[in-house]
Amino acid sequence: MIKGIIFDMDGLMIDTEKLLVKFWRQSASEYGFNMTDEDVFGIRSMSHKLAVPHLKNIFGESFDYYTIRQKRIELMNNYIEKNGIEIKKGLFELLDYLRENNYRIAVATATPYERAENYLHQINAFDYFDKIIGGNMIENGKPAPDIYLTASDEIGLKPSECIALEDSPNGIKSAYSAGCKPVMIPDLTPPDDEIKPMLYGICESLDQVIQILNLQGEKKYMSSSSEIFEIPKYYYFHSGNNYSGSKGNFNYKIITSDKIKCLVWHGKLCSMKAVIENEKEFEKSEEGFASLIKWLEEQFMILNL
Repeated sequence: MIKGIIFDMDGLMIDTEKLLVKFWRQSASEYGFNMTDEDVFGIRSMSHKLAVPHLKNIFGESFDYYTIRQKRIELMNNYIEKNGIEIKKGLFELLDYLRENNYRIAVATATPYERAENYLHQINAFDYFDKIIGGNMIENGKPAPDIYLTASDEIGLKPSECIALEDSPNGIKSAYSAGCKPVMIPDLTPPDDEIKPMLYGICESLDQVIQILNLQGEKKYMSSSSEIFEIPKYYYFHSGNNYSGSKGNFNYKIITSDKIKCLVWHGKLCSMKAVIENEKEFEKSEEGFASLIKWLEEQFMILNL
């Protein structure tokens, strides 16, 4: 049973990851280093302990991480002071839902507490959270599990009772190794083959997380004869229409809502709002189900990661 939600911050709640990329590159350039987008992607949400050797391995021992980082912070702070902070889509819809439904809510961010507090006050989100854990409050930062273990403990829950919302691979690794249920809302990069198996779900925006919470526990498809076909995870169908029809031994109906998108995970159709009904004998075989999935993918262009 999900009782708590733990949020990352940069790139998840606020649209600052693109600024981190821009100003890491600018700062590094001022010190004579040609940093690429991919170099910055590699240290997103990464603890200083790991980021320092990672970047020295790329640029050599002369790469002064802390000096370049401090310049990046100055550049980014100046930009935000002039332009403000952009909020990611669906943030307040989700926060309001969580408050109304009595979920415990925390932040687990690699950003130091003082700066995280400042950003959250700027966007009027600070008061939603029961606890805020900054990167300077724990011994080992992401991708180590410490920050999620601390955050779940601070809100009085087991990690397994918490969904962790993340946009970056290092954050997903941290949440997964802590025992949380990671849900990815990709920002700059999609999940790769290493990250996909760790995910409890994936959404395009924060408001879609509400659908996961509304239907948590509904991991079964029921036939018209009330037989059950067990499905391992939640997935989302493309929004806008309800589809129905037949394929082989299956008569099916796919029910969607306006805010749900879809995906197929590891070749399995897993939708929170899908019902497959069968007037004949329900075919439970992997081959039969896989055949239906393949056909649905072709017909409705379901995103297959």
